[in-house]
Amino acid sequence: MKKTKLFFGVVTLMLAMAACTKKEAPLVAGGPNILYTLPQGSHDYDSIILAFQKKYHTYILYRFNMRDFDASPLKNGVKNAYLLGPADEAYVGKLLTFLQQHWFKYYPDSFLKENLPFKLLLTAEAKYTPKKDSICSACTIYNQITIGNASPQLDRMSTVEKKAFVNAIHKTFFQYMKNWNKLIFPEEFGKISNYEIKPDAKNYQALGYVTKSPGSIVEDAFQYILLITSTPKDQLDKGVLDPTIDSSGLIGKKYKLLTEYYKSKYQIDLQSIGNATTF
Repeated sequence: MKKTKLFFGVVTLMLAMAACTKKEAPLVAGGPNILYTLPQGSHDYDSIILAFQKKYHTYILYRFNMRDFDASPLKNGVKNAYLLGPADEAYVGKLLTFLQQHWFKYYPDSFLKENLPFKLLLTAEAKYTPKKDSICSACTIYNQITIGNASPQLDRMSTVEKKAFVNAIHKTFFQYMKNWNKLIFPEEFGKISNYEIKPDAKNYQALGYVTKSPGSIVEDAFQYILLITSTPKDQLDKGVLDPTIDSSGLIGKKYKLLTEYYKSKYQIDLQSIGNATTF
C-alpha cells in the first residue's frame, strides 16, 4: 500500500524547510530552534535525558521559559493563552519513567526518530487561560510538545485520570505529526467513504465516520487513530464496531485497514495503546 502524506492547515515554505530535520542550524538567539545545553542539572535522570537527545535528537527540558514554549516563526506567540507551572524536579524522573512505559515503548526507534518534536517540555501544569479551569496535560505548539504532571499530582492520580493523561499524550503526539504533515495512512483509507456526501447526526456512522463532522480525509484518519489509541477493543466492539451501529460495515473496514497498516508498516499496534488499563 502506498502511503499518503497529509497536508493540513496553512503550510508555508518556512515550515516545510523546518520540517526536514530536527538537527537544523539554530535560528536567531532565543528563536524557535535555539540549541540547548544539557544536562540542565545534576540529577540521576539527567543522564537519561542526555542519552535521549543523542539517540532521538530531541531535547527534554524541565527548565524553560515562555519563549521556549511558544516560539514560532508563523505567529506572534500565545503568551497570554497559557500559564505554566514549573516542573517539580523531584518528580521529573518519575515522569520520564511514566513516559517510557506509556508512550515511547509503543513506537519503534525509527518512528520516534522521525516523528518526535525538536523539544519536549516537562511542566507541573499548563493552564489554558481562555477556558476557565482548563488544564492542558499535553499540548503542542510549533516544534514542541509540552507534558504536564511533573509534580506530586502524578502520584495522586487515579487510574481513570492516568488513562486520560495517557490518551492526551498520544493524541498530542499524533496532532503534532498532523501539524507537520507527517501523519500517514494508507491510500485506500480515503476511498472507503464518499467525502462529497455531507454527514449528519443520523447517518454519519453509516457513512463510515466516527465523528459527526469528519471534515477532510486527513481529519477522518486522525479521528480514527485517536479513537483506537484511547479505547479498549471490547468497548469498541460494543460501540462503533457493533453491527447495529456500523450498519454499512465501513467503520470496521477503516478500523481494520488502519490497524493492519500500522502493524505491517511501522510495527505499531495502535489497539494495544487503547487497550492499556494498568498504570
